[in-house]
Amino acid sequence: MKFSYILTTACLLALSLAAIQPVQAQNSGYYRQGKLAFSGRNYDRAYDLFKKALQANPSNGNPLFYMGYILEQQNRRGDAVSAYQRAVNLRMDRDLREKAYWKIVLHYKFTRDWENLYVYSEKFLKFNDSSGVRKLHELADQNRDPRVAKVNRLMQEGRAHAKEGRVRDAAASYRQALSVKSDHHPARWELALARMQLKEYRDAESDLRALIRSDENRWEYHYKAGICNLQMDRHDAALRDMERARSLNEKPGKSFIYFVNLAEGLAYIERNAHTKALQRFDSALKVRATPRVYGARARAQWELGQFSAADASAKRALKKDPDQADAYLVSTLSAIRKRDKRAYANSRTVLTNLETETKSAPGVAAAERFTPVMLYLGRESARRKDWPLAIRAYEKVNMRRLQAIYDQERQAKKKGNSLREYNYHYGVALFNAERNRQAIITLKRVEDSPEADYLVARAYSRESNLNGARDYLLKAAKAEKEYWQTALRDDAIQKLMQKNADFDYFVRNRGRKPEPAPTPAPAENSAEPENKNTVQDTQSRAAENQTGP
Repeated sequence: MKFSYILTTACLLALSLAAIQPVQAQNSGYYRQGKLAFSGRNYDRAYDLFKKALQANPSNGNPLFYMGYILEQQNRRGDAVSAYQRAVNLRMDRDLREKAYWKIVLHYKFTRDWENLYVYSEKFLKFNDSSGVRKLHELADQNRDPRVAKVNRLMQEGRAHAKEGRVRDAAASYRQALSVKSDHHPARWELALARMQLKEYRDAESDLRALIRSDENRWEYHYKAGICNLQMDRHDAALRDMERARSLNEKPGKSFIYFVNLAEGLAYIERNAHTKALQRFDSALKVRATPRVYGARARAQWELGQFSAADASAKRALKKDPDQADAYLVSTLSAIRKRDKRAYANSRTVLTNLETETKSAPGVAAAERFTPVMLYLGRESARRKDWPLAIRAYEKVNMRRLQAIYDQERQAKKKGNSLREYNYHYGVALFNAERNRQAIITLKRVEDSPEADYLVARAYSRESNLNGARDYLLKAAKAEKEYWQTALRDDAIQKLMQKNADFDYFVRNRGRKPEPAPTPAPAENSAEPENKNTVQDTQSRAAENQTGP
């Protein structure tokens, strides 16, 4: 067959390559020794030497050609073609480049992979426009999927958009490509990456799951899925994806080691597994000592009660990046703990940064780690009578974290009560902002507090709720009698007194209800009442008629 003849010729040409002299710049020791071993058919040694030559000079594709040929002799044709493909993208001797192209296009012709045959025969033609290559190119064009040309055009369009920073337009092009050919994995991969840039993590994770179903052994898919799950606070799923990525990546580079440890550490810290988180951050630091890792490490150390170490890690992060969020948070917590005068200003900055991040949902609570700072800022702002700022801070409190703090205080039998303090100061701020209904709900949660009860009475008065105002004023005054006098001077209570005479009497007489008005005596000339005996007789007769004799 013609194909067999061409393949045999290519192999014979390859066997004579040892005699070809490389360019002077490539004439390294490993490369020369590899060619000698190759000439002696000592392929295992030759492969190792060519591999070292490639490591010594990664821009030289010549060793890759020989490595591909050796892999081909071992019937590892897929790996061989991959080596040839890598080689032609590097600097090579002209004759070796031509032979590499021949091996690639003949492989794809034999496997009837028309699309790849089309792509590489086109590249071959740009290198050497020969009639044989042109025939292969025409054959591929006749047999390839007609949808592929449109998909390739859309992929090029998408990549051009991405290069210009138009990520949303790029994603639209990739979606179009998938509408043409739903199993085009490069389009699915590029779309997933674009969606991650757009923070559309749910859709990106869905795309990545589709890719994993098609090829579950690609570590990149699992790693990116883990990042999506981490961003969506699916911490257990993120850890599973990262572990799978670790097991599949047989030769992890420094970047992978850094990022996977950072991601796992962030997942562990959100699961309150702070010791494991710290171990991961320390592993990441061995590769890259970045502000991001130092900031996360500071968080883990703070949660473990290692306050001095946390402060030191935060300072290292802030020295390189003054805006590093985790480090700034820990630095603020440290200032609060030390009662540093900078604590209040720092807390305000933390809140501003949080509000910027959650601009689309301003009333949504922040992540748990910010709650101690928000509690401090809310309390201090309320004490300074900055009611709007106190409300903004308290709106960012994560109730799950607040409950955990309260539980810890109870277990440790501490005097403080963060939950009670939160409800009181938040309620006071709401009341002064005239958000009466919210103030009532919040202040009612404060037990054994005449101050809170009195504010509830005032809020009910504003709402013209007579029963609520009366009940809570009475409750407050039973604990502290002075509230009766205070109530007489209060605008809201006075307005309700003016509207309702009974309430006015109730307040002025310290909780006593007004006495009922006396029943007026009958006049002397009034008519006699109906004869009771007659009524009774009528009733008796009716009863007799019902019961019978």
